[in-house]
Amino acid sequence: IIDAAFTVAFDPRHDELLRAVRDATEAGIRTAGVGVTLGEVGAAVQRVMESRYTNITSRTASGSPIPTRHGVRVRVIRNL
Repeated sequence: IIDAAFTVAFDPRHDELLRAVRDATEAGIRTAGVGVTLGEVGAAVQRVMESRYTNITSRTASGSPIPTRHGVRVRVIRNL
């Protein structure tokens, strides 16, 4: 079973975040294969999201996985 979702934003302020999500998705796809665990795929996605920072409404944010749920949340990091 394969499930996929893609996000489209009509506000250019979200372009950096969308690029990070696309790159993380592509990292997961590149990692997937025979003998690769879902944990390894998730780790590849997580590495990309946690390495990216974006600026939305003058606040710096990074992506991080939601522990116990599927998906990514955006958290604000202060004093960078």
